[in-house]
Amino acid sequence: NFTEIDICEAIRETMKLLRHSPDVRPEHDLVEELPHDPVFVSADVTQIKQIFWNLARNAINAMPDGGTLSVSLTRVPNQRVRIIFSDTGVGMSPERVEQLFEPFSNSTTGGTGLGLSIVYQIIRDHQGTINVRSAEGEGTVITVDLPSDNASMGEDQEPKASSGGTSAS
Repeated sequence: NFTEIDICEAIRETMKLLRHSPDVRPEHDLVEELPHDPVFVSADVTQIKQIFWNLARNAINAMPDGGTLSVSLTRVPNQRVRIIFSDTGVGMSPERVEQLFEPFSNSTTGGTGLGLSIVYQIIRDHQGTINVRSAEGEGTVITVDLPSDNASMGEDQEPKASSGGTSAS
């Protein structure tokens, strides 16, 4: 269900939900580095939020003693947007990174191991890419690139209105 969405608003809404999650404690610092103006992409907003939710929750779970999760969005060449999730968590071994998107791979968080394979599939369905850099003890950086100029897939809908709310960091 692709429509024109403000991807910044999707990130803000996901981070707001995350702030109210029982997984987030005072030792966690959530930082959003987003443009003030809307950034529109043609996407399924529910699926995009699922990507952001899974990546953000994994980052929080990788920081059991607290730490910083930063989410940023920038425009990059070739009419794409880049969303970066960066955490100061426990990080992963190269072997773990290699298996990250495989279904039912060993989960360090006790989950089913399906979350990131679903994330990978959604990103592929949106003609995007995902890249993971991680080092044990140094945290993880996950980069998602999505097209920002998909023809609106035959949809003739108005862009999604922004709520205009501010978010605390």
